[in-house]
Amino acid sequence: MVSFIPEHSSLKNLEPLGWIHTQPSETGGLAATDATMHAKLQSIHSNWDATNSVIGTCSFTQGSCSLSMYRLTPQGLEWALKNQKETAQDMAITGFDQANYERV
Repeated sequence: MVSFIPEHSSLKNLEPLGWIHTQPSETGGLAATDATMHAKLQSIHSNWDATNSVIGTCSFTQGSCSLSMYRLTPQGLEWALKNQKETAQDMAITGFDQANYERV
């Protein structure tokens, strides 16, 4: 199984806060694919606190860099876990909206 999380002795007593996705431009919200990836990471790493872990986006625009952080709502995590199974079967991503996450 792929870990996706670095392992090193200096990280032993630290808690992961989430992950960062770099992108070429600001999207104005959380992408459904990022929510699905977050749910996958949450399911692999059960020690992550679902209420406190975040998805960060770093958008590189001409002359600047923009950082945004998002947290999935319980409804959003449920949607993302379901979507993870559906997209594995080549189904379309549907039903993701702003109620599934909050900007933090």
